[in-house]
Amino acid sequence: MQIDAWQFLAGLMLFLLAMALVEESVHVLAGRRFKTLIAANTSSPLRGIFSGTVATAVLQSSSVVSLMMLAFVGARVIPMRRALLVVFGANLGTTATGWIVATIGFKLDLEAMALPLIAVGGLIQLLMSKRQAAQTGRLVLGIGLLLLALTFMKESVDSVTQLVDPQVLANFSAVEFLLFGTVFSAVVQSSSAAMVITLSLLDAGVIDLGSAAALVIGADLGTTSTVLLGAIGGTPNKKRLAMGHFLFNLVTDLVAFVIRVPLLWLAGFMADPLLTLVAFHSLFNLLGLLLWVPLIGYFADFLESRFAASHNVESLYLEDTAGAVPEAALSALQRESGHLLSRVVEHNAMVFAPVPAAVDADVFTEAYEKARRLEGEMVSYALDLPRAELSETENERISALLHAARDAQVAGKLVKDVVTDYLRVAREDPQLFVGLTDAQRSLYQRLARLADELERVTADELEELALAVEASHQQCHEAIYDAIKTDGLDEARISSVLNVNRNFFNSNRAMLACLGELVQVEAAAAA
Repeated sequence: MQIDAWQFLAGLMLFLLAMALVEESVHVLAGRRFKTLIAANTSSPLRGIFSGTVATAVLQSSSVVSLMMLAFVGARVIPMRRALLVVFGANLGTTATGWIVATIGFKLDLEAMALPLIAVGGLIQLLMSKRQAAQTGRLVLGIGLLLLALTFMKESVDSVTQLVDPQVLANFSAVEFLLFGTVFSAVVQSSSAAMVITLSLLDAGVIDLGSAAALVIGADLGTTSTVLLGAIGGTPNKKRLAMGHFLFNLVTDLVAFVIRVPLLWLAGFMADPLLTLVAFHSLFNLLGLLLWVPLIGYFADFLESRFAASHNVESLYLEDTAGAVPEAALSALQRESGHLLSRVVEHNAMVFAPVPAAVDADVFTEAYEKARRLEGEMVSYALDLPRAELSETENERISALLHAARDAQVAGKLVKDVVTDYLRVAREDPQLFVGLTDAQRSLYQRLARLADELERVTADELEELALAVEASHQQCHEAIYDAIKTDGLDEARISSVLNVNRNFFNSNRAMLACLGELVQVEAAAAA
């Protein structure tokens, strides 16, 4: 008699495929809701852990939740310590798979349940044209394939007891089982698959409960490879989160391995060995939370000091934000637009230093070029987003943010084009632009403040600023005409100063347009 290796491998591959189907369909059907839930419910450690646990239990993927956290941290929606709490909660959420398999998967006729689900789910997917309905069909199909995969693996493992003497495996050390679980989980990229196989071996009597516990601990550590691989060559925040995830699991799993015997005794209130194993899995993950949560502040600070940030980009929020998470991507673009406006206000204000002779036109030009590169990064980032998968409202929001960025950059370019002329006139005839200089300084101070608190800007403030800009332009225009009459400015100088005044006026209007667009986007996002 031979072990049906093909049946086992087919069952394992089918299980991984079914998990991917379930993950994808749930991600489409409810993923957006869970992203919103996670982003909105991390204000306290308990809420963050609960959000991570629930989201992972439903989405059936701690990796998906970790990637969400990466995106939100990059967009500055959630600070590192809150993201870590969600990731810690996700570890506890992964134990839900074991509970489902142990309580249902080994108690019922799985094949009898699987075949109708596969047939109905496949039929729904083929016949339904609407995306939501088709994804529902994929979800049903995925669940059916999961049950069928469990049947294949369970039947193939049952035959092992006829060929392998359990006493042989009894000679294997707990460390060997631990290492095997780590390597296997890392190879198949699924701790859920490792748990199912371990439950199958335990149910068939091939391994005892102690060996199964060591396997499960190893699988818990091996699953960190998914995030570690994703962090290779990634951004600093991605590396920090991956490092945090790995260290959390490493310490938790080492402690669990050392005290596995008393933990198994605690979990022994479950009479069924399968239920004892999954209770043990939940217990040591809960123990990890108890160990790490009190240290979360120190741990987050430690991670923040690791890995130098890249200096090759100008953006603050885009580099670490995954475009596959629309909420985080839109938030990153929104914050980056405000950042760009602040940068333009800052470098335009350089021109109006109290002493014109102290203004370095080269420094201004360098700051302008950096802002220009920032706009380019924003456009490239927006073009890489899956616009076809976004709602009409989200696409309109992206367009408005890019339009605001263009207005901000135009405001900088208009000043750049006349900065040399302005500085020459201001140095030679300081009184000519006194009124304009004072008005510009006041305007830039107000714009800098408003750019930092977009949610508080009112329509009345915007209108008041627009009137002030118009009045300043007209006042400077009249001062120039007075100078022409009294000082006899030559034609070349007349054209130059009028052009300076016009460019500053148009630059101010562009900045106000940018501010107005950002205020509207902020209001729409908050609604």
